[in-house]
Amino acid sequence: MKASYKLELEQQQRRLRLSHNQLNRYDRKHNDNNLIKYLQSLELKVTAPATGFYGTLAITNEKAPGSQKKDIYARLYASNNPLTDEITISYPNTGQLEVVLAARLPNPSSTLVLRIRFEAGISSFNPDAFLGFTPGNFTANPLTENNYLDMVVDSGFINGGALTLLIITDTP
Repeated sequence: MKASYKLELEQQQRRLRLSHNQLNRYDRKHNDNNLIKYLQSLELKVTAPATGFYGTLAITNEKAPGSQKKDIYARLYASNNPLTDEITISYPNTGQLEVVLAARLPNPSSTLVLRIRFEAGISSFNPDAFLGFTPGNFTANPLTENNYLDMVVDSGFINGGALTLLIITDTP
């Protein structure tokens, strides 16, 4: 790795306030030439006066007693734009979706949207417990199709918030 490339990468990391883990995630997705370009494109978003949510959403997959283990698929959006990649959450694990500072929502009243779908065989689910947001509208599509949950982030969780959601699934 050239010294100039490494210096540019470190400068971009500082400007975007990315942790080493966040930078490593981007590095795995982009080759060396595209990584710098990608980070520069994120930098433009940081300079905008965004004041909305950034942080994490941890989703725990639980099952009702006597139910089978099934996967949950989740991704975060804002204004129809994806903020995260889709993750798979297997029982009994917790998956984490992260909205980085560079991709924070435009303002505190912006709605965060969770796209969620379930592995075939789930007859119902219960968002049993949540922290850091107020659930809003939820679409009523079949559970194996994309459904969307509007989430209004509580004011104390806007900056670097750690939102949590426990989902209990049931199978026939």
